[in-house]
Amino acid sequence: MKGRISLDSTEGVGTRIQVSLPLAVDAPGAASDAFMLGGRPAILCRASEYREWFENLYDPDRSVLTFLSQASMASTDGCDYLIATDEFTEQEIESIWTDQTRMIRMTQDGPLVPVHWGDGVLEVSIFSVKGFMDAVGIIEGRERATARPDAASAPAMQAAAKSGPTVVIAEDNRLNRGLLRDQLLTLGATVLEAADGEEALELLRKNRVDIVLTDMDMPKMSGAELLAAARARDPSMRIYAVSASASTQDVEAGRARGFTDYLTKPLPLSVLAGVLQAASAKEAGAASDANPRAADAADENMPSRFPTVPAAYRHDLLPQIDEDIAALDGICRAKDMEQLRGWAHKLAGGLAVLGPSMMYDQCEELRTVLRESEEWEEDVDTFTALLRVDLIDLRDMLHAAQETQYK
Repeated sequence: MKGRISLDSTEGVGTRIQVSLPLAVDAPGAASDAFMLGGRPAILCRASEYREWFENLYDPDRSVLTFLSQASMASTDGCDYLIATDEFTEQEIESIWTDQTRMIRMTQDGPLVPVHWGDGVLEVSIFSVKGFMDAVGIIEGRERATARPDAASAPAMQAAAKSGPTVVIAEDNRLNRGLLRDQLLTLGATVLEAADGEEALELLRKNRVDIVLTDMDMPKMSGAELLAAARARDPSMRIYAVSASASTQDVEAGRARGFTDYLTKPLPLSVLAGVLQAASAKEAGAASDANPRAADAADENMPSRFPTVPAAYRHDLLPQIDEDIAALDGICRAKDMEQLRGWAHKLAGGLAVLGPSMMYDQCEELRTVLRESEEWEEDVDTFTALLRVDLIDLRDMLHAAQETQYK
């Protein structure tokens, strides 16, 4: 690389190492500049490290940064939005900036992706560059929507307002709750947080919720008690137990209580994606039921989602599905490609015996990806998540069929 290394050592003092590398200078307008921000933010911070961090993210040719170290002496005239670090109190911030919809709070223990609080403020971790840039993009999007509320922009605004399923997290451990929140936000969900079962139940009373993820052991109201109270309000609510215990007995006991499924901490992102997709599939199914003619036309040349399972096989297939789900969860946590190949081979063999289905086609697509890849990649996550959803829904369908049979 035609560089140079020099050492200067002094006894009793230390050693200085200098490394020089000839680096090419990007031409103006190079691709890297596209990732730098523009605009006129007011930045409320004291630490020099914070100031340097922000300066490195903004393009000096397209931005004017107003740094403020004392709220009492602040002037924010002409600034587009405010960025405030956790060096300042809420009262200090509010004394100089009142528009909560144009404010970003940067905190050391904040989420890695922007979180909207009820007052419109965005919070994100000071350690997340992408999260901060996303927060700036959200504020700029709000500005554009406010400036151009015409008919032509209405469809785009409606599309932007759409989000994934709404999820309640009931977890008394703040660290675990924060990790789950960040994962779900990354996947596009709307997240409501509760520190115990009673708080979760109150959120269910006040909000339209699609999914509940609950810890089992919590103060005031346990996960099992929350399950009973929530199902009394909405028997079809998708409620998942989330526990550190991975024993077969605990998993079976959780499912026997009536949880939609029993998930083991820590949850791989692919498992959470499957949980969200299952809720979305349920909504899509309801929409298809409302318009059966359109659904029939779309599915005319496609196999059914699931294979036909003869009644005589249901009793044996149900415990096998539970074993398959538990095995898949362990494989996804370990990201073990060899075990996943064996798992997919076994599943495909069982599905092939039952006849054509979309589930079998997805399993074969996963096997193709596994044959062509040596590393665990995004397509593997996608297909394992889809198959996990299919296994859960197939199990629920077989349970319902058995109950109908014995009535």
